[in-house]
Amino acid sequence: MNILINIPYFYPATDFGGPVTLGLDLAKNFTKKGHSVSVSTTDLHNQRKRNVCLDEEIDNIKIYRFKNISNYISQKLFLFFSLGYLSKRFKKLVQESDIIYTLNARCINNYILLKLAKKYDKKVVMSPFGGLVRRRNRKYLNKFFDLLFGNFIFKNVSFFFAVNKIEKQSFLSYKQINADKIFIIPNSINPHVFKKHPLNSFRKKYNIAKGRKILLFFSRLYYSKKPLFVIEVFKKICKQFPESLLVMYGKDHGMYSELLAHKKIYNISDEQLLLIPETAGDFKTAVYQDSTMLVLPSPGSEFPLVLLEAMYFNLPVITSDLSLSAFHNKAVKIITMDTNKYQNAIKELFTDTKLYQKYSTLAKKIVIDNFTTEKVSNQILNLFEQFRQQSSN
Repeated sequence: MNILINIPYFYPATDFGGPVTLGLDLAKNFTKKGHSVSVSTTDLHNQRKRNVCLDEEIDNIKIYRFKNISNYISQKLFLFFSLGYLSKRFKKLVQESDIIYTLNARCINNYILLKLAKKYDKKVVMSPFGGLVRRRNRKYLNKFFDLLFGNFIFKNVSFFFAVNKIEKQSFLSYKQINADKIFIIPNSINPHVFKKHPLNSFRKKYNIAKGRKILLFFSRLYYSKKPLFVIEVFKKICKQFPESLLVMYGKDHGMYSELLAHKKIYNISDEQLLLIPETAGDFKTAVYQDSTMLVLPSPGSEFPLVLLEAMYFNLPVITSDLSLSAFHNKAVKIITMDTNKYQNAIKELFTDTKLYQKYSTLAKKIVIDNFTTEKVSNQILNLFEQFRQQSSN
C-alpha cells in the first residue's frame, strides 16, 4: 500500500510530545512490512524554530515539509496551516496514496486534505490524540474552528481510531461521527529505541543516594498534566517520608516559574524537589531505571506514552488518566484528583514491598503483551487493508 501519514509536526519536532514519537514508530513499522510511506507535515521544529530541510528520507520514509504560516499562531492557538497544502505537489501526494492516516483533528491542513480526499475518493483515517476532547480553555476557539472547518472534517473522515472506550464515547458526542466509523487502537511504544545506560546513571549525575525513593513526574510542564497538584501531594508525602525525592522532568511550556513559586510556598527544599525543565532525549532510559514510581495525574483519557514507557521499565504508575483502567490494581493505580487518595496510594506502594514487587513485575509484561508498536501497527495495517477493500467494492 501507498500510505500517506499527515501530521502537523513530525520528527525531529519531539517537543510536541507523543504523536511525533508514535507517528515515526508506526511509519517505520509500516515500511518494514513492505509498504510505501510518505509523511506530509509542516516545517515546525519547536515553538520557535523551523526545520531547514523541507524534504528528506529517514528509514525509507519520505518526508515532505510545507512551511507553517505562523509559529506564533501555532504556539498561542495551537492551529497549524501551510499554504503548501494548496500546491500541486501536495495534491499529487493525495492522488498517489491508497490510504491516508491523519494524526490530529483540528488543523486547517486537515480541511484541505479532506477536500482533496473527497475529490479523489480516498479513505482518510484519523487518530485525534485527544484533539476531539472538549477543553474549557479552548471552548470558544474550538466552536469557531468547527463552524468554519471542523464539521466538514469530522463528517468526511472515513474512520476514526480511539485509544480506548472512553475516548470512543467522547467521539460520539459529535453528530457527524457514527459508532460504526470508530475503531479502538491503543497507543504504543517501541522498546527497541531506548538507549541503554548503566544502572544509577541518573542518580550519579544528580548526586542522589542509591536507596532513596524517587517519585517521578515525567512530562511536559503543562497545565493539563497537573504538575502543581503533584507538588501539593508531595508536600504531604514529605511529612511521612522525609527522605523521598520528587523529580519533575520535562520541557517547560510556561510553568517553570510558577512551579518554583509553589515550591517556595510549600517550603520544599532543593534536596526534596529536583526540577529539570528540559527534554530528556536518550537519557530518559536512565531516569526511568533509577526511579521508584511514576506519578502523572493527567486527568482524562488521552493515554500519554509516558505511562507505557514507565511501565516498560517496571515502574508502578499512579494516575488519573483512565486509559489503562483494565489494569487498575495490577500495575496501575487509577484514582480521582484527590491529594489524600494520591498520598495513600503512594504510601501503600512505599511500605508494602510485596505489592510494589507485584506491580513492578506486571508492568513490563502488560506493555510487552499489549502495547508494542509492532503489535499495534499490525492491527492498523489489517484495518487499512479492510478499508481499502471496502473502497474498491
